[in-house]
Amino acid sequence: MKKKILHINSYYIARSFYFILFEKLRKLGYDLQVFVFAEKGRNIEHNKLADYIDISNDFVKWDRLFFHIKHFKVYKDLKRRERKLQDFSLVHAHSLFSNGYIAYRLKKDYGIPYIVAVRGTDVTVFFKYMFYLRKIGVDILYNSSKVIFISPAHKKTVFGKYVPEKLRSVIEKKSFVIPNGIDTFWLENKRTNVKNKCRDTIRLLYVGEINSNKNLVLTCQAINDLILQGIDITLEVVGKIIEQNGYEEIMKYTFVKYLGVLQKEQLLDIYNENDIFIMVSKSETFGLVYAEALTQGIPLIYSKGQGFDGFFDDGFIGYPAVADNKTDIAAVIKRVNNEYEQLAQNCISVGNRFSWDEIAKIYDDIYMDITYKKV
Repeated sequence: MKKKILHINSYYIARSFYFILFEKLRKLGYDLQVFVFAEKGRNIEHNKLADYIDISNDFVKWDRLFFHIKHFKVYKDLKRRERKLQDFSLVHAHSLFSNGYIAYRLKKDYGIPYIVAVRGTDVTVFFKYMFYLRKIGVDILYNSSKVIFISPAHKKTVFGKYVPEKLRSVIEKKSFVIPNGIDTFWLENKRTNVKNKCRDTIRLLYVGEINSNKNLVLTCQAINDLILQGIDITLEVVGKIIEQNGYEEIMKYTFVKYLGVLQKEQLLDIYNENDIFIMVSKSETFGLVYAEALTQGIPLIYSKGQGFDGFFDDGFIGYPAVADNKTDIAAVIKRVNNEYEQLAQNCISVGNRFSWDEIAKIYDDIYMDITYKKV
């Protein structure tokens, strides 16, 4: 058995894909304990639970307004639950501020090294708006053994805007970009050849929640502008309706077809029936659905400066579009359509990049490097 690792992950309840990573790491020989914290009263039922996952409900809703009060309660509860914290060789915090702060405290009090991940919320909420916490965020980065960015775009933003120049080189040297992985279903059913594209119609596909952040209304306006130019376009939408107003707004367009919430087996057929995947979100940590679409060999239109932007050069598997600019979205749709065959071929070639097996091996190398240095 390899070293004992403590994972701190307050996002686990809403993000079941983490379970796949944990199981992969256990198969590599790690003894894991996962500490998950959520507010009192929150439904903690989860279809991916195991005896090494410990869920705590030790703070109330209003504690979210007071960072230090909330995290004092969380840290106190962690110490109560984990009596032998000194037995852990490493802490893996799955966000910078909330999870990373707990890891930072553990290092100060027990000397346990930690790695910390930077999520979209850390960049677009904590760093951007909670200016009074920026120094804490930088301190957490500086005192970590390694920094994991889920997205190249977020790494660029953090170093460009929030890390002081005198600390950039130190933090940069220990930083990595490691994406989230996708369900093995998509890799097992990966497309191996470029399908014949419909030449008379641009068939767009969106998969995701229907809410204002996903920017579907402006996307439809951009599509409508292209239709007025004489271009034939359809948009199929798959996903849960979160905001009814937004759903009603996009359904005013005759080119939109809503397919509801589909199982992955059904979704496989829908990918095959469409040509280009489009999701120009206002904010995105990573966007697993982009990676899933890649495996089906369809080019992508994604958000400029957000989670998926930067994993590939512009024009390799698709192009980014500016989320608040319908003219740019329309131009990118035309560009991707014009370059379809080469983009689709490139998509097929890189699908394995988002395999959890490969990602777990990268973490294994990082863990081993830190824990052996500690010894």
